[in-house]
Amino acid sequence: MRLEFWFKPRTCIRLEDEQGVLFLQNRQKQTWFRTDGVLERRNGGYSLDIHIEQLLQIHRTWPYTPFADLRPPDTTGREVEVDGRRAWEFAMPPDWAGRDATVAFDAETGIPLRWADRTGSHEISALETGIDVDDGFFSGP
Repeated sequence: MRLEFWFKPRTCIRLEDEQGVLFLQNRQKQTWFRTDGVLERRNGGYSLDIHIEQLLQIHRTWPYTPFADLRPPDTTGREVEVDGRRAWEFAMPPDWAGRDATVAFDAETGIPLRWADRTGSHEISALETGIDVDDGFFSGP
């Protein structure tokens, strides 16, 4: 499955598939989900079957620890390529459940492009940064 994903720090998320907008979340954390082809506002009790935010899990796994403090300063990453972009991949400390993972950070921006653990991997392709998107782009009807 291929999805288009927009993220505007801190909480704005827009997710589209080949049928159009699938999910929206605005700055107030209001959410809209597409159900039977219709985008509807929902309050709890419903979630996506896919969790694209898993790629951003690195931000939640160690929420109070700067990335630079997760690895000793002399830790060497492995140079890799993610969707044609040069990246540095690091083995991360076990998460709260004791699972090992690797994270590949874009060499130019530092954005985590790929998160992989024993259950699978999540990867950003066609990364674009510096795009100014109005907050309205993340709100439903």
